[in-house]
Amino acid sequence: MRRWLVGVDGGERSLAAMTWAVRAIGPDGHLDVVHVRHPATPPDDRIRAAVEAAATPNGIEIELVEAVGDAAAELVERATRTGADAIVVGTHRRHLTRRWRMGTTVRALLREPPVTVVIVPDDARVAADAAPDRRPVVVGAGHGIATDAAVDWAAAYAIDLGRPLWLVRAIGMAPGLSLGNLSNDLAYYLRPSQRVTWAVEDLHELSERIRDSEHDGLEVAAAAVRTTPSTVLTHASRRAALVVVGLHRSEVTDRDRADWTLRHVLARARTPVAVVPAGHQP
Repeated sequence: MRRWLVGVDGGERSLAAMTWAVRAIGPDGHLDVVHVRHPATPPDDRIRAAVEAAATPNGIEIELVEAVGDAAAELVERATRTGADAIVVGTHRRHLTRRWRMGTTVRALLREPPVTVVIVPDDARVAADAAPDRRPVVVGAGHGIATDAAVDWAAAYAIDLGRPLWLVRAIGMAPGLSLGNLSNDLAYYLRPSQRVTWAVEDLHELSERIRDSEHDGLEVAAAAVRTTPSTVLTHASRRAALVVVGLHRSEVTDRDRADWTLRHVLARARTPVAVVPAGHQP
């Protein structure tokens, strides 16, 4: 059974995230709606009413949890203790630029996430009401263990909800120069045709691995595009139910870090974004 935590504070963006999670988790899911408040702040009856209204028509298991303290710390502690699959939090867009603005809770969660963090813009509720059920789950298929974790999480989610899975790869950047593989890395940079060939081969192998795994019956499509990773993911988000990206780990600090691509996607995506830490199992 899929289990998600949703952080709420009574504001419109957090309630929009809860509404999206109720629709997105599926009929067999369990939602812990976690309201973390300041010790001097009384419980918010609006949150309880919203939880009861959301649970009635959908038939999912939903539980309201009241806590006092730091929101990010409480969400991380409960996610670890309950074995949750994801933490869902809301954000909102700036009025003029229409880009997402992350709050302190989202930033704190992305520093050391114990599980996948799904970030939901406050206008995702309207998109969910109007969009068809067969919108795909889109995942960025780059290189390394961050990509592997993101692909595995996205495939498990897509097969559970009966959605197609789209693998997208940007052609234009190499995984990084290394002395042990210098000739191949230089060929990647200097020969555009080689980049296309390698990208297509990688996507084909990844698609076959998914089809040969336990995700039997999953509809998989793949595309390699001549652009940057952030651009291809942002463009794909216009047609997606969810965009899934891997969270890379810094070789210097040995900590998860939101790189430029992820920050760009989070600022411009038109649908919720699931950020999967390296090594996280669905």
